[in-house]
Amino acid sequence: MDNPVYFTLSDSKISKIGNLSTIASANSISAVESGRIMINGKIYKMSDDVLIVDMTDSYTLKTLSVSDIVNKNVSYVALYSEKTASDDCVIRVVTVRFND
Repeated sequence: MDNPVYFTLSDSKISKIGNLSTIASANSISAVESGRIMINGKIYKMSDDVLIVDMTDSYTLKTLSVSDIVNKNVSYVALYSEKTASDDCVIRVVTVRFND
């Protein structure tokens, strides 16, 4: 999958479009709660408006809430931000795939 993009609106018009960077990926989620997610032993800050997308079925993508991925059997997770991986990056998009 290609990386997601972000856009900025100004006066109801798109003023900026950019690529989101893959910050981390893993085969499981260690912990997740509002505002934070831990994978590979590292905690990442999530945006209050994080977009979580279930990519298990590529023909039927679904958006999820944080509570939808708590304690679930995830087979793959990827975290994306408009910044590169650093201590101040904020996760804007999370993609997940669940085990069948």
